[in-house]
Amino acid sequence: MAADTERGFREFEHSGDVGIEAWGATRAELIEHATRGLFALLVWRAPSDNAAGPVVVPPRGFARGDPGPPPPAAVSNDESRLQRTIEVHTTSAADVLVDWLSEVVTAAATYGEVYDDVAIESADENSARGTIRGQPFDPARHERRFDVKAATYYNLVCEKTPDGFHARVVFDL
Repeated sequence: MAADTERGFREFEHSGDVGIEAWGATRAELIEHATRGLFALLVWRAPSDNAAGPVVVPPRGFARGDPGPPPPAAVSNDESRLQRTIEVHTTSAADVLVDWLSEVVTAAATYGEVYDDVAIESADENSARGTIRGQPFDPARHERRFDVKAATYYNLVCEKTPDGFHARVVFDL
């Protein structure tokens, strides 16, 4: 699958599921990059006007550089933009990451929304607080990519490294 080294995440396939590997200099940056990786799994879209938004990720079977089918319109920066605050409190850094990503999946499914921006206000080993931004899902403009059910603990990696922080998360489809 695709790698996006400038944005701090890459995708990988895993036995009928899909996952992301993310990294960041800080815990907050790691969560932001993992969240952007999740955004890229949920909906096909072209790059938005928002520089922090996700990029087009080629579908399975297409090499990077081969755009595959044309993507639908990006999440726009017009008056339909919305934001949701997410806050999680747990007992470990791994739980923070899984709970945070699960909250994003739940928000997208519950409210019928797509997101393209995330800002983490605070993050430590036991909590994270931030905002996701996007708009209501519009089938005329957005195409679902994967039907992600949840972030899982299967083969979960969430660690501090000499370069910062690294995580690997498998999502249940």
